[in-house]
Amino acid sequence: MRRRRRRAPARKAAQKAIKALKMLAESIETLGVELRSAASARMAASARRGKRGARRRRVLSPKAKAFLKQQGRYLGLMRHLPAKHRARVKATKAKRGYPAAIRQALALRPK
Repeated sequence: MRRRRRRAPARKAAQKAIKALKMLAESIETLGVELRSAASARMAASARRGKRGARRRRVLSPKAKAFLKQQGRYLGLMRHLPAKHRARVKATKAKRGYPAAIRQALALRPK
């Protein structure tokens, strides 16, 4: 009577490992295909938008535009004022608004 060798568990384990590796390879290949198609779609979309990409511009009412212009002028003038004058102009803006603060900043600015 011949004795059977105990190779069966090792062989089964090796076959399972090979099968798992094949499945992993297929998954990686599928992922690569999906990534390439997503990248090409993104490139096509960016090409349609132009060099910089399309940014949506905020639609502003004339009142909002005027406010932002005034605010920018105020901030630009405040940059060049010393701390003491800046505090005075800031207080004026809090009490009487941007137009008064801008007039005061223009009067106080260094020449």
